[in-house]
Amino acid sequence: MKSLAALVVFLVFGLLFKSHPAVLSTETSADPTITPTPSGISTPSTTPKPKVIIFPTPTVTLTVTVTLGDWQYPSSNKVGDNKWESHDDAKTITDWYVNKIKSMGLPVTSFVKTNTNDKILNSLAAAKDSWKIKITIAQDSSDAAVVITIDNS
Repeated sequence: MKSLAALVVFLVFGLLFKSHPAVLSTETSADPTITPTPSGISTPSTTPKPKVIIFPTPTVTLTVTVTLGDWQYPSSNKVGDNKWESHDDAKTITDWYVNKIKSMGLPVTSFVKTNTNDKILNSLAAAKDSWKIKITIAQDSSDAAVVITIDNS
């Protein structure tokens, strides 16, 4: 009995919608259209379109502001423009600057170490993009102060 009732309902709806082929059509367009329904109420019908959203890749430029004071060896004293003195060992000072350069992500582009007749002259240079620095570590004799000169021009 239930299946007979379902069949009757199916046939009645089939006859009602047969007079309105637009309702039975599965085709839809990109533009909204008004489709008449048996009750006379119009409803908009659209074809869903996938939205493509493009997210721009942000460009980040980091500007590093470094002053010469940032490059002052910890136990040194300023004795002039771009010049400091320390009584620490020249090798210890040189190693500190190599580590400082590496910690900032800068490649050491030049490293010259000279030790002749108790005179030490070590020169370090590093650069990245348009920024560069040159550090000179000099000692005239083993008992003299180590002079550190920094140039970032």
